[in-house]
Amino acid sequence: MKIMTSYYNFIKKLYEKEESGLALALFRIVYGLVVLAEVWQIFYFRHLIFDPIPYVQTASFMIHPMLIIWIISIVFITVGLFTRKATIVNYLFTVLFMGFTFQFTGLGNEFDYHIDKEFIPVAFLLMFMPISRRLSFDRLIEKIKYSNTKQEYNPKTTVSSLNYIILIIAAGLIYFDSIFYKLYSPMWLGGLGVWLPASLPWATWLDLSFILNQEHLIKFLGYLTLFFQITYIFFVWFKKFKVFYLLVGIGLHIGIALAFPIPWFALAMVALYIGIIPSSFYSNLYEKIFKSKKKPTLKFYFDENCPLCNRLRIIVQYFDNSRNIEFLSTQQEAHKNDLLKNIPLQQLLDNVYSVDNKNNVFSGIETYVKVLNKVWIFKPIGILLYIPFIKSIGSKIYGYIAQHRITYGCTEDSCSMPIHNTVYIEQDDSKIKILQNLDLKTIKIFFIAFFIAWLSISQLLMIQSSLLMNHIYSKLNISNETLRYINGGANLYKNIFYPFTGLSQHAVFMDYHFQNYNHTVAITYFDGKEDIFLPIIDEKGHASWYDSGRQWVNYSFRVSNKDFNSKQYSHGIKKYIYFWAYKNNIDLNNATFKVKYKYNEVPYKWEKDLLKKGLNKPWQEAGTLGWKNGEFFANIIEIENQKD
Repeated sequence: MKIMTSYYNFIKKLYEKEESGLALALFRIVYGLVVLAEVWQIFYFRHLIFDPIPYVQTASFMIHPMLIIWIISIVFITVGLFTRKATIVNYLFTVLFMGFTFQFTGLGNEFDYHIDKEFIPVAFLLMFMPISRRLSFDRLIEKIKYSNTKQEYNPKTTVSSLNYIILIIAAGLIYFDSIFYKLYSPMWLGGLGVWLPASLPWATWLDLSFILNQEHLIKFLGYLTLFFQITYIFFVWFKKFKVFYLLVGIGLHIGIALAFPIPWFALAMVALYIGIIPSSFYSNLYEKIFKSKKKPTLKFYFDENCPLCNRLRIIVQYFDNSRNIEFLSTQQEAHKNDLLKNIPLQQLLDNVYSVDNKNNVFSGIETYVKVLNKVWIFKPIGILLYIPFIKSIGSKIYGYIAQHRITYGCTEDSCSMPIHNTVYIEQDDSKIKILQNLDLKTIKIFFIAFFIAWLSISQLLMIQSSLLMNHIYSKLNISNETLRYINGGANLYKNIFYPFTGLSQHAVFMDYHFQNYNHTVAITYFDGKEDIFLPIIDEKGHASWYDSGRQWVNYSFRVSNKDFNSKQYSHGIKKYIYFWAYKNNIDLNNATFKVKYKYNEVPYKWEKDLLKKGLNKPWQEAGTLGWKNGEFFANIIEIENQKD
């Protein structure tokens, strides 16, 4: 009981410690863009992934609108608009597609992908994290809503430090689980964990031989990766080590994005590091870039009694990172400017005036053209307003609004916009009583403490079925039957919680993925003049753009596979052919495709130019497949039987 109390108090202390929400906001933006890219890729390849026969026997018509709604929710998360609702929608679709559809159902389950093990838990966490405290439209809307002409409301911009700690734990548990596979791997223990996968043509999309050929460097990178993943969760907390772990972690995953056709997985991990980097780093960088001592280039004089003008000021200032525009009260400051002092006050109020740093005076629509062109987010509109026709429309709109202000006035009493005249005070969770001796803050801390403990213990349970633990248990003379119970129990536990939390093992880039995978298989279409390589494996032998992300996992390990089977290949490749043919207007009633292959060595000893040797080997014919008068045929040899 004492341990639990101490643990709760520790979590409470971390919960009450406030930090800037800037890093969390940047994490939201970068992670949102990565998830958007992944879901957009699913959307583009939806007929390949979900249709039994792409564009011929189609999947449920609901797939299309569901993916569209999912994409919209991710866009909203990225820009921070209706963020809480958007995170809930995103989580529901993440669970539906990545938790169930790709994992358990017959609809797309051949396209499950280890990126899902990250997207599911992060989608869950986003629902509870205050990710819109900075750099969001939600914050701007809140600021506008509770500001008036007498006071400007500044929403809370800090977040609990626990948010950042949870991101560190999320990354750390992934690494910690994976080492219980890598430490039983001859490939990784031999320093070849980076070199070997990056030296196989089918597993890469760039030739990085200039690095791979440096034996000591590439082995160092392999051992560094192993050391990093073993020690990360134990030492990343210490300030003097944090920079090392951040740099290595970001470098590791950028390297993955460059070498392997799984960019969104790599960049999703980079996004986690964006959130882990201290906010002070971003704040200092922001100060140096945007808040230099340069003077504003435009002085904007606004009606301080006008709610509409004040809201406009708030909006422009929110996005004017470089502080190009200085807002000044017409009533208080205009007469101090020699260029404006002779203009009657009412005229200054009726037509918005501004003065640039070259002492040019602008009024009316011209002022807004200048303002729009000085703020990055509005610049496209500002450029359009230089076009006479569009500027004419803008002038009429401005004239209508200005005339309305002149006719009816624009004060808090006459303005039709809702205005909060009282000071808004954010709720204090400790004062919201659920029971007589139980408040909302206590409940939140309890659930956070429980979640962290549950997540850590659950991942330890997953580790029990790892290769290393199975080896240790066998050395301890634990019976095979007991091992089956351990592995079965871990897998059952995973199957229950995985769809909702992403809880799983993390055995990626292991020996059994690459060992004896000694061939690269491509497919071409003869258009009457030449063989055209379908964008799965390109002419050199690298993975192409159809063969990236979850398609790479599908094609490399479920269609082609290291144990090549002609029947399995002809069955799996048909979906890719149907998809490609539809996109390229190819008639499949009478069409022939050639299957080509080349062998590549898979040594367990470093070898110079292994990748180049594999790429330079000539293609050999493995047979043909296609359609004749609408009937499918396949005449493919068993590649594995052809090797000398």
